[in-house]
Amino acid sequence: MSRDGGLAEAVNEFVEALGPVVAELAADLDGVDPEDLRQDVVLEAYNLSLAFIDCDDRQSDDELLGLIEAFGPRLDSKLDHATPAVIREAGLVTGKRSVLAETSVLFDLLRKADERHGTRHARRYYELALKIAYTVASLDARPSETELRAIDDFRSLLLHALDGIRALPPERTSDGPRAGADAEPAAEPTEADEEPLPPVRPLEELLAELEGQVERYSTTLLARSILDAVTERHAREHQPAVISHTSRLLEQITEGRYVRVEPEPEADTLALIGADGRRLRPESLSTGTREQLFLALRLAYALEHCERAEPLPLILDDALVTFDDERVRRTLHALRSIARETQVLVLTCHRHLVGLAGDSVPDAHIITLPGPEHVAA
Repeated sequence: MSRDGGLAEAVNEFVEALGPVVAELAADLDGVDPEDLRQDVVLEAYNLSLAFIDCDDRQSDDELLGLIEAFGPRLDSKLDHATPAVIREAGLVTGKRSVLAETSVLFDLLRKADERHGTRHARRYYELALKIAYTVASLDARPSETELRAIDDFRSLLLHALDGIRALPPERTSDGPRAGADAEPAAEPTEADEEPLPPVRPLEELLAELEGQVERYSTTLLARSILDAVTERHAREHQPAVISHTSRLLEQITEGRYVRVEPEPEADTLALIGADGRRLRPESLSTGTREQLFLALRLAYALEHCERAEPLPLILDDALVTFDDERVRRTLHALRSIARETQVLVLTCHRHLVGLAGDSVPDAHIITLPGPEHVAA
């Protein structure tokens, strides 16, 4: 299954739809290779993707892996063999949001062609560019408000540029005049060209519909306000304890390599503070350390619950299977300390983890269930 959440598909649609259009518009230009123009469309999609990734300052692994998968095969570069960490270190994305501040040369070319020939290529650019934008936003589990605001600003920018060519005649077919330099100017739209308007609805009916919409909006707004207030109160009351437990557990599991966890509300994430003072976000960590962080966070929530409510058994189902042996030992020591507060059950089907548990936690109570070969038919 593709890991890019559809970015490659959105990019392919952008290139396949606009590449031939640009090549046709430049068909009468001497010394211009249509394939070069098609590559310019690829670069346009690439710059848009970089800009939308840059909008929220996250540059998450999921976003950058999507970028690599979408453009690695298309660009003559080392991107295909890059990793998210390499891209972040190279600063490939940083500052690219400036691309969204004004319309591009490609968009302006399509818009002018639409004005001359009555086509709708700029509108198609608008639709496909926004598809790339929303696809990039979907790569993160929760898009940030900053990212969504940037997309909306870009949408408004393109719509404003399209305002002058809103009333266009139907797009010409392949049998009509070619949209090149020799094409005749488009005729003004007639009444026959315009779509028929829907029948007029009674004012009372429209007002009743509007009242219903306002009521639904008010209810939704109230529900959102209540949810935000409850979420904020929960974070205010419980987050300090959860962060404190997470910091202690992570320091224990990593043997002091990371000493503290701090929330970064503006980026909707956490930062790890290393023993050397370095500040790292989860997307900058190795897979093993990132999984240790997420495990410590889940354990911290369980501990915080035990402190304010009736302790419940803590069950981990093969939660350590991706850790190396040293990480497993340190995590088992941390779980041993948690077992003083509540019962801890660690389930696994891996025999070597059972052996490590016996060596690392001598007082652990190990129960071996019969395998399929011991169960009677």
